[in-house]
Amino acid sequence: MIYGCTSGTVAIGEAEIARLIHDVRPECPVTTPLGACREAFRALDARRIAVLTPYTPAVTQTMIAGVEAFGCEITKAACFNLESDYEMAGLSPQALLEGGREVLDGKAEALFVSCTALHASAFVSLLENQLGIPVVASNQALAWHATRLMGRADAVAGAGRLMQLPLPAESG
Repeated sequence: MIYGCTSGTVAIGEAEIARLIHDVRPECPVTTPLGACREAFRALDARRIAVLTPYTPAVTQTMIAGVEAFGCEITKAACFNLESDYEMAGLSPQALLEGGREVLDGKAEALFVSCTALHASAFVSLLENQLGIPVVASNQALAWHATRLMGRADAVAGAGRLMQLPLPAESG
C-alpha cells in the first residue's frame, strides 16, 4: 500500500501511517515517500544529500529534519516557496534543473527532489545526466520501493540510477 504525500508523511509520521493502514489491511506492506527515499539513499549508498522542494521554507525545514532523522547529512537545501499543489505540479524540468544546480555544492552524493505533486520522475535521467549525481524524486522512490516490496527487481531503463537497483538487505 502506498501513502502518497511526502510532506504529509513527515507531518503524520511513518509509523502512524503504517498503523492506520494495518488497522484495515494488516497483511499489506506499506511504503511512504519518505520511507522509500530512506531506502533509496541506502541502495545508492548516499549519506550526504542535497534537498530541493517546492514547499515553503517552514515545510522544507520539516522535510530536512525528516531526512536527517534517518542519518543523512543535508549538504544544502533550497525551496520554491510554493503553497499549492497546482503550482507545484506546474514546475518545469528547467526550473527543477536550475534548482538542482543551486543546491549542489560538490559535497552531495545525491539530490532529493521532494514532493509527489512534482512531475520530477519523468526528468530524473535528464537531471542525473546534467547534474552528475543520482537523483531521487518522491514518486520515483515510491515506484521503486513498492515494486521491490512486491518482490520485483526489474530495471527500468531511462528512469534514473535508482530504478536499476535492488532493495537493500534488511529493508522494509
